[in-house]
Amino acid sequence: MKEFSWKGVDLNLLVAFQALYFHRSVSLAADACFVSQSAMSHTLQRLRNLFDDPLFERVGAKMEPTQYAQEIAPRIDGLLGSIKNDLLIKKRFSAESYAGVWKIGLTDYAEQLFASSLYDSIKQNSPHSQVSFYNVNRSNYVDIAESEGLDVVIGSIENLNRRFLSEHLYTEQHLCLFDPAMVKTKQPMS
Repeated sequence: MKEFSWKGVDLNLLVAFQALYFHRSVSLAADACFVSQSAMSHTLQRLRNLFDDPLFERVGAKMEPTQYAQEIAPRIDGLLGSIKNDLLIKKRFSAESYAGVWKIGLTDYAEQLFASSLYDSIKQNSPHSQVSFYNVNRSNYVDIAESEGLDVVIGSIENLNRRFLSEHLYTEQHLCLFDPAMVKTKQPMS
């Protein structure tokens, strides 16, 4: 069985065919494709060679499609529509229908603070998904983010790697509590 050769196939030829079929005019099809009339004439010749059919024949002032052109026009429309809608246009992300895995890196402290509320919120907004938490720290977060494909890392991380974007979440104030009967100090603590 001989393998098909894609060498002479150019998807722009299908776009030109569609324009010729719709406009029934080389000059109008050229305008629609933003090319010169001579370029569209050359493209029509390439189409004729590719399909081994005249495809469009002059009848008065119009270019009328041949029987073969009428047969293939719906398939070409379908192919171009599929390429445009299924291949080139990215689908909008929907958390509600997402069925993948949310991969979240958390430091020990961030896990204590956020893990349960993050899990509940994600499962409420993305019920078909799964949640995986990964333990990270300041020294390993880059390696784990790369090896596991983490979506986000949460924690107190100094000297952030330049490849990562960051957003400040909050600032904490810590207190030191002590029992003066147990901790003897000569100076009052502020």
